[in-house]
Amino acid sequence: MCSSMSQSLLNDLRFLGLELSLTLEEGLEVRPTNLLTEELRSRVRTNKPELIKALLEEASFAGNQNNLPRNARLAIDERSLQLVNQKFKEAHAAYLRHHWTCQLCCAAGKRRGTRCEQGQMLWTGYEDSLADKWNVEGER
Repeated sequence: MCSSMSQSLLNDLRFLGLELSLTLEEGLEVRPTNLLTEELRSRVRTNKPELIKALLEEASFAGNQNNLPRNARLAIDERSLQLVNQKFKEAHAAYLRHHWTCQLCCAAGKRRGTRCEQGQMLWTGYEDSLADKWNVEGER
């Protein structure tokens, strides 16, 4: 649950006529900028991670992201896809680094045996990340 201070700041900003939305580039956008005083700008910068968390919690509290603006939903989806892609690339690279130095795993890749314990663990991580990647890309 987000802190009451960040929720209070979020409510204050909205009361002042400011709209907060999640973006892919910087994570958080506050508009219109002409309503932001230096004090408010400083408070937003200081509490940015908590404000992002509060916006995400508002979306999940409703059970989905439909109560967020479209650009916020797209930013969340894009961020999720980037994280999943990064996890996939890391798992793939880790398995390949091991695979090419392990005779058992090379043989298993040719369907001539089973992977070693470490290779099996890396392979499972790779397969899981691939499934996550397909699931996230399929939801888009």
